[in-house]
Amino acid sequence: KNIFVKIVYCIVKYNFLICSANIFLGEHLFKHACNRFKKINNAKIIPVGADSRLFTDCVPKVLSGSDVLNILYCGNMGRLHDVTTITQLLTDQTWISKKKICFEFCANGTGFNILQKNLKTNNNKNNIEILLGGNLTDTNWASKMKKAHIALVTIANGGENVLMPSKTYSAMVAGQAILAICPLNSDLASTVKKHDCGWIVAPGDINGLKKVFNEIFINDELLLRKRKNSFCAGHKYYGNNAISAKWEKVCLEVKRKF
Repeated sequence: KNIFVKIVYCIVKYNFLICSANIFLGEHLFKHACNRFKKINNAKIIPVGADSRLFTDCVPKVLSGSDVLNILYCGNMGRLHDVTTITQLLTDQTWISKKKICFEFCANGTGFNILQKNLKTNNNKNNIEILLGGNLTDTNWASKMKKAHIALVTIANGGENVLMPSKTYSAMVAGQAILAICPLNSDLASTVKKHDCGWIVAPGDINGLKKVFNEIFINDELLLRKRKNSFCAGHKYYGNNAISAKWEKVCLEVKRKF
């Protein structure tokens, strides 16, 4: 192995042994670290969570037949986020949306640069509108989140051992169903499955992604149920009160050791 990798490995392993608290963002990330480093002391799992106070008035409502289905990707889109699957869907000339649908990408990063090269802003082609934008101000971000019905959240193969996208929790407290394009053995997939708050598609599964959209198009009640599940779980488990309580407990435990 590269000597630099060995040095970093030893530093991380040492820290896992001596730290008073080792915080992991999800169960899968914790198990992966255990498999790699064998022993981790004082481990706790605390999700990133979200500021739920901004979205207390976002209880989902059923869409009317004339409403545009808004799908939002908001935040960083780096090398560990899957870009290929959604690009292939949106450039597939044979795929026609059965409902007016808007894909909006407010993002930054290497993955977003790739997306921009492959997609063009597209108005009402096959009932599909594509909007490509950059970073948002806090006010614009909150407004976009409240208008979106579905959050697009992605992880590339291999990324499941490194990250859990924090945008998931913001989308949940805003009442968005989660369309997760990610490895099935990831914290993202586990969260969506646990709360029945969206759909999970493996990277590269274009047919699976089309099947999800066909399901969404014909079943408004299903979309509403998953959005409500997302909203309720987001505020109950990942909002300010829930996450701050977990951190308070950890801080008290650490304090007692000194």
